[in-house]
Amino acid sequence: MRFSQIVIMKNEETKLRLLRYAQKGAGNIILYGQPGLGQETLVRKAVHGYTCIGDHSENCTCKACQSTIEKNPDVLWIKAKKASLSVDELSPIETFTECYPVISKTRVIVLEGIETASEQAENMILKSMEDGNVVRYVCIAYANKVRATIASRCTPYTLVPLSLPEFSQEMASKLVSEDEKHFWYCASGGCPGKMDKISAEGKTALYRATYQAYCSNDLKALLEALGLFREKDRNSIYQKNRDEIHGVLTMLLTTAYAMVTSEIPSAYTLDALLYQIRLLGKEKEECKNPGYMQSQLLNAMLLMVK
Repeated sequence: MRFSQIVIMKNEETKLRLLRYAQKGAGNIILYGQPGLGQETLVRKAVHGYTCIGDHSENCTCKACQSTIEKNPDVLWIKAKKASLSVDELSPIETFTECYPVISKTRVIVLEGIETASEQAENMILKSMEDGNVVRYVCIAYANKVRATIASRCTPYTLVPLSLPEFSQEMASKLVSEDEKHFWYCASGGCPGKMDKISAEGKTALYRATYQAYCSNDLKALLEALGLFREKDRNSIYQKNRDEIHGVLTMLLTTAYAMVTSEIPSAYTLDALLYQIRLLGKEKEECKNPGYMQSQLLNAMLLMVK
């Protein structure tokens, strides 16, 4: 599927299909998508769909619907606390799957960040999926790197970044000027939830300086914003901030895409943009090699700014 087709896809139909599937309670779900697309809100609704023993209406008075996710004894929500989902974090699963529902139609285990699971953790999840008769799994994956044997036991749904018009409509109450809409759309990569994260981490100034440098075709300002203007500083900065620099480059690609699709006026060409998207994907795959990462990121920046 071409990149342009992915961006214009709608998420509302995906959400409705996922919730209908959860209400049927027939199987497991895996939800793919970048962070910041409202995954937690959607999954909470899906969990209520699985557990409801009433009429599934917004005003349902059954015990499962009247109980919060956190207080429902039939719901277990596990989120990776560190870089990966470990066996220790999954240890409650064994006891949880041995019990029948207390107040719900079925028991539900939510695994957030399942793509980070270690091999041992994956084996544990797989065994539980095979053995659990009264348990349904809702898996949240922020990257498409889930073990095939696990993914094959779930019905997949994917949320995609919003287009600029969709983003502007959703953020209408927060963003006033067109420039603010363009900036935050690009900074968040079309994922509204990332706005709060960027602000909370104190990185708004970095993203804004980079955005302005890109829009004005000022390579010097762009490199200065990233702290890479002086060649002698590049090694140490790349070692410490590779992920952040990659995030900023992703923002620039989003900016370019918005421009080339006429959402933001620009003479940028689609072919050149798609080439850089492929380049950035290759960089991500090779990120374990700092030297390769450094040279390719600099090449991407030089290509991005004319």
